[in-house]
Amino acid sequence: MWWILLLKKSIGFAGCSFTDGHGLEYYDGTNTISRFSALVGSHFNINSINQSFRGGSHTKIISWWDSYLQQNNLDVFVFQLTRWIRSDSTVIPGVSHIDVIQHHLPILEKNNFTLDEYIEEAKKQDTLLVLNFLQKYENRFPIYILQWPEDTLSEVKQHTWMKERLLLLEYENENFECIADLMDRPLKRIKSKRPELTIATDYVNFKKPRMDYHPSKLCHKVIADNVIRRLENDNIFKNK
Repeated sequence: MWWILLLKKSIGFAGCSFTDGHGLEYYDGTNTISRFSALVGSHFNINSINQSFRGGSHTKIISWWDSYLQQNNLDVFVFQLTRWIRSDSTVIPGVSHIDVIQHHLPILEKNNFTLDEYIEEAKKQDTLLVLNFLQKYENRFPIYILQWPEDTLSEVKQHTWMKERLLLLEYENENFECIADLMDRPLKRIKSKRPELTIATDYVNFKKPRMDYHPSKLCHKVIADNVIRRLENDNIFKNK
């Protein structure tokens, strides 16, 4: 019944295609059954609200969730960080980071930046964009952070508030601070240490895997297990 759903607690998941579960349709015909958000929700018997954007930027993710949270509440929120380059630039307003990188010479010269200086500042500002958004809601519900790319991990860890909420990922007695390191995603001609965690190298489930470098079904389970462990350790749903 609808009123039972309303009584259930809820957990929100924000992110890009990694959280959306891109590629899981190769396993189950759908991306919604075995993505880590669904596994976490099922474990705690709570509503799992997954609003993620394939190829999405922090700008787009924050815009949707900020609007949603003006009218709705959550019991816990998990925010997956994506690539900084996808966002609109806050360093040079009116353009995207991609515009700057692709046409960098005239834009950067006009704004007194070298390319390296711009990239460093852009990473800082994009991390602050996420931090400022999340801190708006820290008094309403617990917040956790999943880091995907390795290149902004150092920026995240410079902020104690974010570092304390960073979800660590344990797999086969090793600990990882970001999904990219967990997956050890193979490049061409470079063999991965953990091929089973990437769809393109998942020869356990596929005789000929698709050329898709998103997390495998097993990888989503690994992420879910770690999210569940952290929530249980923090007694978030102790009255489940």
